[in-house]
Amino acid sequence: MVQEVLYNEFPQRRDELRKCKVLVVGDVMIDHHFYGKEAQPGSHHIHFGETAYEAEREVVMPGGAARVAANLAAFGCDVTCVSVVGAGEDDVGRAEVLRKLVSNKWGVKAEFIPSADRFTTLKTRFHQKSRSGPDFTMGVHREAAIRIPDDVEAQIVKRLDPLVQRADAVLVADFDKGLVTAGIAEEIGKLTSQYEVPLVVDPKNDWTKYKGMRIRAMIMDLQEFYNGALELPGRTELPQNEDEFKKDLEKAVERWPDIDAWVLTWSDGGPQVVWTKDTESWPKASRHQFNFTTNDRERIVGGGAAFTAGFVAG
Repeated sequence: MVQEVLYNEFPQRRDELRKCKVLVVGDVMIDHHFYGKEAQPGSHHIHFGETAYEAEREVVMPGGAARVAANLAAFGCDVTCVSVVGAGEDDVGRAEVLRKLVSNKWGVKAEFIPSADRFTTLKTRFHQKSRSGPDFTMGVHREAAIRIPDDVEAQIVKRLDPLVQRADAVLVADFDKGLVTAGIAEEIGKLTSQYEVPLVVDPKNDWTKYKGMRIRAMIMDLQEFYNGALELPGRTELPQNEDEFKKDLEKAVERWPDIDAWVLTWSDGGPQVVWTKDTESWPKASRHQFNFTTNDRERIVGGGAAFTAGFVAG
C-alpha cells in the first residue's frame, strides 16, 4: 500500500529526495500577510461608518510556484525555478523582492524572465481576530492573468532543454496566470519523455494542454478534478459520498490513461493518493498532511501535495 511507503520508508525516501535536482516551472507570486485585530472604537483613524484593523505582525513569503520551489529547497533539494515576473514601472520592485526571497533565503536558482506587459502577482491578506464576531481573512490581489508574449514564451522554451536534461524531476505548478502556455506544456512533455525525467503536474481547471503526456503524478483539489479531469466546468457540487467519487475517479482514469498517480488535496486533511497503477485497493492511501520546517524550525506550509506526489512518482 502507498500508505506504508509514506510512513515506513520516509527516512530513506527523504534522503533520496534531498539529493534530487528539481526543475519547477510555473506562475510565481508574492504572498503578503498581515496579522492583527479590529481597532478599538474611537481610534483617530476610524471615520464614521468604517471598520479599521491594526496590524501586529506581517510576513512576506513566496507564493505560487515560488512557494513550491522554496518548499523543495528547504527540504534540501537542488531547485531551479523558471517563471516570468513584471518589468514595467508599475511593478515597483516586486520582482526583485521575490527573487531575493527565493534565492537569498532558500537558495533557489531563480530563472525569472522579465516581461514589460505584466506586473509580479501580489496577494495581500489580513488575518484578524474579531472582537464582535468570528475570525476572518480579507484580501486584496493584484495580478496579470494574461498569456505571456510570444517572445517571452520563446525564451522559456529555449532555456528548458538543458534544465530538463540535468533534472531528476520536473514539477509544473500551473496557477493559470498565463505562463504555462500550450507550447510550453508541449515542450516540457516532449523533453521529459526524451530524457526520461519524471513529470509531476499541478494544474488548475484547464487540463487540455497536458493531454497525451506521460505524467507520473497529477495534483488537484476536488473542483479542479471535476473541471479538468472530467471537463465539467459547470459542476459546483462535490460528491455526496465515497462511492460516488470512486465512480467519477474511474471515469477520469479511463480518460487520462497516461497519468500514473492521482493526488487529491483536502483543505482539512492534507493530500491523499487516491489512485496509482501499482495498487489495487481504493482508497489508495489515508489522508496524511506533511509539514516541513527549516533547520531553525521555521515552518514551510503548502508542501504536502508536492512531496506526496514526489513519493509516489519515485
